[in-house]
Amino acid sequence: MARIREEVELLRTRFPDLVFLEDGRWVRLPAIDLPQAWSSSTIDVVFQFPQAGYPENPFYGFYVPSGLRTNGTVPQNFTDPAPAQPPFDDTKWAFMSGNPDPWDPRPEIHAGSNVVTWTQSIFDRFREHV
Repeated sequence: MARIREEVELLRTRFPDLVFLEDGRWVRLPAIDLPQAWSSSTIDVVFQFPQAGYPENPFYGFYVPSGLRTNGTVPQNFTDPAPAQPPFDDTKWAFMSGNPDPWDPRPEIHAGSNVVTWTQSIFDRFREHV
């Protein structure tokens, strides 16, 4: 858990208002700006650190508000509503699948892949669907 806490603090330097729930290892990034083709200009993004084997076991998928569309269509690899809902009760969530690519963690978090790498792959995903 020490590694995850350290990575959350690193992520907080970019997203100072993030919410981290240690129970379940959930992260909520508030007010993320999306490219113009998306149906919302700003959304919250939620993801969960893998429950076992992190960082060797990479992230998989992330949550966005239900009903999100790009160019009027459902994004690829999108499940709406998500089969399991994150523990943030104010929103109904959809799930976008995907992995960070590449994923190459190192013992020193700044030397290899980390949660910042993962968030960058999320933002790349939003740009891909434009």
